[in-house]
Amino acid sequence: MKKSLVALILGTAIASTAAVAAVDQETVKQRAEQLKTEFNLNDQQVERIQNIIVRGAMTDTERFEAMRAEHQAKRLAKMKEKLGLSDEQAAKVKAIMDEQQQKMKVAMEDSKKQLEAVLTPEQMQKMQEMRGKGGKHGGHRGEHGGWGGKGHHGMSDQ
Repeated sequence: MKKSLVALILGTAIASTAAVAAVDQETVKQRAEQLKTEFNLNDQQVERIQNIIVRGAMTDTERFEAMRAEHQAKRLAKMKEKLGLSDEQAAKVKAIMDEQQQKMKVAMEDSKKQLEAVLTPEQMQKMQEMRGKGGKHGGHRGEHGGWGGKGHHGMSDQ
C-alpha cells in the first residue's frame, strides 16, 4: 500500500516537474525534501527521486547525453583505478573519448545522409522501422538509434 502511494505521489511529482522547460535544481531539491518528509524516505531514496524528477524533465536527447556522460565517467573512473592513471592522464583519456564520440556521431549522420540520397522516403521509413524492431542485428542498432534518428533505446526526441 505504502509503495503504491509513493509511486502515485512520485508520478505526480515527476509530471508536474517535467512541465517546467528548464530543470530548476532548487525546485527539484525542495520537492524531493517534501516527499522525504511525507513518506519518511532515506537519503538514498531522496537521491534516486531527484534523479527521476530531473530525467523526467529532460528531452530524450538530453537524457541520452546524461546517460552517456554518466557511463563515460564510470568507465573513466574504473580505468583510472585499474590502470593507476594520474589526473592529467585521465583528462587526456576523457578528451580522446569525447573526440571519438563526436567522430562516431558525425559518421552516423553522414551515413544517414548518404542513404537518404539513395533510398526513397518510403524505403528510409521502412529501414528505420526494421532497425527499430531489431532487423538483422537483433534489435541492437535500433535500441541505440542507428540511422533511425532516435535517441537511446529507441526513444524519439519529442
